Amino acid sequence: MRRRPLHPLKAALTITLLASYAPSIQAGEGVASARSGVDNLSLSEVLRLALEQNREIAVERTAVEIQSVRIEGAYGAFDPELSLRTIAESRERAQNIREVAATDGISIFEQDNIFFQTGLTGRVPLGTRYEFTLNSDRLKNSLNARPDSRFRPEYDSDVALTLTQPLLRDAGRYVNRLQIFLTRGEREIAGHELRLKVLEIAGQVIQTYADLIYAQGNVQVRRDAVEVARTQREENQKRVELGVMKPLDVLQAEAAISLAEDELIRAEVFLNQRQNALKALVDRDYREVAEVTPFASDPLDTQMINADDLGYWIGLALRHNPEYQKELAKLGQEDMRIDYAENQLKPRVDLQGSLGYNGLSDGYGSSFEDFGDRDRPDWTAGVVVRIPLGNREAKARLREAQMRKTQVEDSIGFARNSVISALDSALDRVRASRRRHEAIGKTVELAAESLEEERSRLEEGLTTSYDVLEMQKELADARARRLAARTDIMKAIAEVHQISGRIPQLEDKLQLLFADDESDIFDR
Repeated sequence: MRRRPLHPLKAALTITLLASYAPSIQAGEGVASARSGVDNLSLSEVLRLALEQNREIAVERTAVEIQSVRIEGAYGAFDPELSLRTIAESRERAQNIREVAATDGISIFEQDNIFFQTGLTGRVPLGTRYEFTLNSDRLKNSLNARPDSRFRPEYDSDVALTLTQPLLRDAGRYVNRLQIFLTRGEREIAGHELRLKVLEIAGQVIQTYADLIYAQGNVQVRRDAVEVARTQREENQKRVELGVMKPLDVLQAEAAISLAEDELIRAEVFLNQRQNALKALVDRDYREVAEVTPFASDPLDTQMINADDLGYWIGLALRHNPEYQKELAKLGQEDMRIDYAENQLKPRVDLQGSLGYNGLSDGYGSSFEDFGDRDRPDWTAGVVVRIPLGNREAKARLREAQMRKTQVEDSIGFARNSVISALDSALDRVRASRRRHEAIGKTVELAAESLEEERSRLEEGLTTSYDVLEMQKELADARARRLAARTDIMKAIAEVHQISGRIPQLEDKLQLLFADDESDIFDR
């Protein structure tokens, strides 16, 4: 399949995205912008790269293409078959008394024959079977060797067209095209599997991207904490030199720096892990971007959905959730199998007819010319009836098809309940994460105010440096928790979209990525 040119993750990333840290996702928690000449990687960009390059998606995409090829193969049931046969024979056979009398005393019957046969057979979607045959035989034997024989050897030719039309069993376009319809259903199911994988990978990308935003913000929070601790140590050192503080306060500030640096190292490790996870999701060959640092630059909207309208999301999911739609497609297949099985219970009543000509002469060509000496063609017409007694196999297949349909209906009910339950839980996580983010936001504000107050008290000698350092750590931890809460909102929203089957940043890319696909699997 022709693929669109790859948007340069290598170009977007190979010019070395980010060496330090990303912009803030929250006012007051930011960092300096990326270095000059570094391109940012938006969520939309990452999604497109992932959909084009991810190998798991490529596997499911190939599965859809395989089913398309199988559909083409299913139409082969109506391809005509051309047959050619040439047989030469030589025989000598002793004849019994009756045969000797019938051939005027020939005791040993000799023959040297050559048979030519050409045939074209096939079936049309209505179930009509046709057979066109052309025979031309060269016959040389003891009888036509006699002086009174008309031709030696004899050339016997005939042509005939035979039609058989089922009237009950195996009659009609639907029954005869069953395999095509079933294969189309398999392609539709493969399409839903592809969409499921696309949504799964997109969900992983969005969640990893959200983690990357958090990781970048957390690194900056931890860097700020290190700088604040270092500033406090310098201030304490000056106060010790002035004799208004004890050396113990400097040691406490040193310990606070070590603790802040430990948190920074942990944050940087997590950031590196999230960067690597994102690169693995968006590139076929990880080695090509192993030395590149992705830079998340797209703050995600945490208010983009109404988390209180469960009915809306259920309706959307039941129309677009690929897992649920896949079960519905299976139900359609079982309905087809039931219709076919019911047809197979009927007796076979076939209308048959044939029409042809024959000729005899001393050569191949003249034997066909002899057709014109006939007053009328050979023909046959009749009805063939076959009634299976018991017909246990067909009845068993019908019962099996009915049971399979019941099984699929149960699966549909289970899938529906699973979708609704998952949506309800995801929307609840959105609401809870929003409340948590709001609560932690107040904690950050209060911690910042308390820190300023404690610093003022320190200037007045009413508190200790240790208390200030503790409040600085509490503020840094609260800012990190607020980042984490915002990330949880992003992840919960992504989960809601994934379950509903519609990711806003993704829908416009499906047409772009799969424009070469003639099937409409994403619009059913």
